Amino acid sequence: MAKNDKKKEKIRLELAEQQTKLANKRTRLAYQRTLMASIRTGTTIILFGIAFIGLTETPYDFFHIAGLISIISGIIVLIYTFYSGLKELKEIRQLSNILWFLERDIEEAKKEE
Repeated sequence: MAKNDKKKEKIRLELAEQQTKLANKRTRLAYQRTLMASIRTGTTIILFGIAFIGLTETPYDFFHIAGLISIISGIIVLIYTFYSGLKELKEIRQLSNILWFLERDIEEAKKEE
């Protein structure tokens, strides 16, 4: 009976390890999707600003001002995206390192058995 329990525990540990790896992958992919969406948004706002400026006939009419505001807003969105993206990436890497150490400890424990 004890042998069967050890086998079940080994299977549970292996399953938990695989689930952790999959969760880590999903987190990285979600981070990348969010980052790419923010970059697209900032770039689109800048392009709308350029298009607005292209519609102007006089230097300071409505479209010119709207274009300048859009370009500045897009640049702010991109700067914020890169800043928050680097912060999130650093956090994800720290969590990945913690998981790596835990996995290493589990492997060492398996070898000792």
